[in-house]
Amino acid sequence: MLVSMRIHSDWHRVGAGFSVSFSLANDHVKVAWIPESPAQEHFRIVQGGYQTARARFLQEVGRLMGCTVVCLEVRE
Repeated sequence: MLVSMRIHSDWHRVGAGFSVSFSLANDHVKVAWIPESPAQEHFRIVQGGYQTARARFLQEVGRLMGCTVVCLEVRE
């Protein structure tokens, strides 16, 4: 399904000095980090905050689109 709307989240503090923001445009979700994308060892520290922020963003996307949004997280 092609999404023609644009949605941006606020910045969310996720711990260890990192903040994350999400946006949806042209059927793609993009993630932005401040100060930069965390390295793997830091991501483990911020993972819970990241997942909470992502879930809130996707809930809002689903509400605006009038549907349920499902997120599959794949780990290596």
